[in-house]
Amino acid sequence: MSENELLKERLFTKEISLKAEAHNQRATLAKCAFRFQELLHAIVLRQHQKQREQQQQQQQQQQQQQQQEEQQETKGGMDVDGGDDNGTTSQPQPSKSSPIETKIQTIKNQLVLELKLHDIEMKKIALGCVAGASELEHYDALSADTQQSIQGTREAIASLRTKLAHCQKVKKHRMEYEKICEN
Repeated sequence: MSENELLKERLFTKEISLKAEAHNQRATLAKCAFRFQELLHAIVLRQHQKQREQQQQQQQQQQQQQQQEEQQETKGGMDVDGGDDNGTTSQPQPSKSSPIETKIQTIKNQLVLELKLHDIEMKKIALGCVAGASELEHYDALSADTQQSIQGTREAIASLRTKLAHCQKVKKHRMEYEKICEN
């Protein structure tokens, strides 16, 4: 399954709740750990089963050797080549797909899928961090522009106040002058 298909699957099966999404993001790594634990448990079971099978094979071989020795003793040396070779030597049998092997393969596939999904989640988080940093830079630039605009507006207000004060003074002087002229 490709990364795009995994991403599509994750998006299609995404829970709507933000709490559930946050829980699932944290639980992805826990799911990976759980799958890994299952895999290890299954592998240990397989090893124990193989050890039991080997012990059983060794016991069978010992029993066959004892039977052959007993048969040779009963024949009393009649066999010239020292034993009959009827192909009973134990050769490794081709491994059959046992239920444990299929279980291990299934768990392995599930673990790989969870790891890929976790990788996608980590990439999403990294992209979210990059987007957050980009937004932060954008808002910092907007904040700087706003501060410059505020400073320019304060300066304009200060100059307009002085101009207003000057105009009011001129108006006051005119009114006084007109009063003096009328008298």
